[in-house]
Amino acid sequence: MLAFGNEHNDVAMLQWAGVGVAMGNAPADVKTIADLVTYDNDHDGIANVIEQMFLS
Repeated sequence: MLAFGNEHNDVAMLQWAGVGVAMGNAPADVKTIADLVTYDNDHDGIANVIEQMFLS
């Protein structure tokens, strides 16, 4: 399971998910616990991960 988050309230979800993805605009400590970091919310971060993981 993929989970995407960009704030402190998303940390538990990112840790629980099989793959936790922090958005580029997330605070540094959220990025640290994530498995991946992608582009921010305004630059197609979710689409980028989906393309790389499932469409390549």
